[in-house]
Amino acid sequence: MSKQVTISPVDNTPYVTRTLATTEEVNAAIERSNVAFQSWKKVPVKERVQIMSKFVDAFVAKKENIAMELTLQMGRFVKLTS
Repeated sequence: MSKQVTISPVDNTPYVTRTLATTEEVNAAIERSNVAFQSWKKVPVKERVQIMSKFVDAFVAKKENIAMELTLQMGRFVKLTS
């Protein structure tokens, strides 16, 4: 199983280690997305907008965590995160 190690540019230490997807897992995800798209494209635009708005709201609700994660991975000063 392959791993990806993110190295902190601040002090050159491992920040996080994540397991990479296998070729089979990637291909399965692509196939699932193709199947899902067949249903999604039939959803009326107005309903898709409502669904995506909920996604955006959920993403924005986690903006502090997301900003911190990206800041640490890039080695930026935390005080510049916002």
